[in-house]
Amino acid sequence: MPRLSLGNWGWVVVAICVGRVALASDAAIDVAGARDLLESGRVEEARTALEALIADGDDAEVHRLLGEADFQLERWADAREHIRAAMRLDEIAADHVRLGEVYMHEHKYALALERFRSAWRLGVMDGELHYRLAAAYAALDRIFGDVTKVNAPDGEPGQRVDETLLIEPVVGESGAFWAASSDSAAFQLQRAKALGENSLAVKLLEARIWLDGRQYDRALEAFEELEGDLESSSLSDEERTQAYVDFAEACFRADDLAGYLRRLHRAFPNDRARLSAALAVAYRRVADRYADRGELGTCIEFLEKAVAEDPRAADLHARLGSRYWEAGESQKAERSWRILLQLDPDNPQRDWILDRLQQMAAEGTTAGG
Repeated sequence: MPRLSLGNWGWVVVAICVGRVALASDAAIDVAGARDLLESGRVEEARTALEALIADGDDAEVHRLLGEADFQLERWADAREHIRAAMRLDEIAADHVRLGEVYMHEHKYALALERFRSAWRLGVMDGELHYRLAAAYAALDRIFGDVTKVNAPDGEPGQRVDETLLIEPVVGESGAFWAASSDSAAFQLQRAKALGENSLAVKLLEARIWLDGRQYDRALEAFEELEGDLESSSLSDEERTQAYVDFAEACFRADDLAGYLRRLHRAFPNDRARLSAALAVAYRRVADRYADRGELGTCIEFLEKAVAEDPRAADLHARLGSRYWEAGESQKAERSWRILLQLDPDNPQRDWILDRLQQMAAEGTTAGG
């Protein structure tokens, strides 16, 4: 192998320098190309190209694009670190928004709220940011914030008055309303809507806010208005399932029991196991509602349906046995209790049940009597 002369080394140095100049020249093209890859959905390719670029030194835009790639790949910790690196080099409001979204996915809702509020302080005033603020407040269970009493003679629920949002009239006080504060999910969502945000996500959040805020009639109305969108939208199967589960809960809370059961069926159209588990709980809840109304026969009917969905649930057999006993159907009560004791020999009601069974045997009212 020939030895390099001093002149040869000089050319090597020149070649290295030229290569570095070429790399620097290509960097802008590479960043643009990586951005194009990212926007076209070729996220892994974009990330590989961006990692090669970041090896040559920190660059805010490269970190920002890497953060976006990691966000789309649901690599939350990596996304967080790259967005933070971009902010250290060249802070922009959009970085705060994206970092807040990362925190939302990580269930770090207080940190998310802090980032969204920072974006607002930096001048972001659009409806999308107010929607994200609303989502963060909702996740922190600040549905209405610090509720105050507001005088608004011509007001109506859902109306903004200064920095509050009217929730419902104060009983017995004409023109007075209970109102949500500005640092609440309800207030921020109303602002988002006022600024033109009207997506399915906004509508769903609004319905859930009313549900969580125990405004059940308004929640049911909101869910009913968006029901057509649930089937025609681009929601994932799990998102659609959760939407119908929440819809069903609004129905139950508003005492639309038929609607409750119907929406649960819509929640699990292709998953019989999950539907059966949900129906076992739902039939029991409906049975309890009818028991509260004194409709014992209908209560028993729904408990029987619950047991059919989950025949190994000891608590359901316990409930059904007790309702049979109340209805004077001792043999059915005995059957339910004997199944209960087989499933749960140490059930807290064991002694009481054995006393009843002994009483029934003495009276000759057992199945074998």
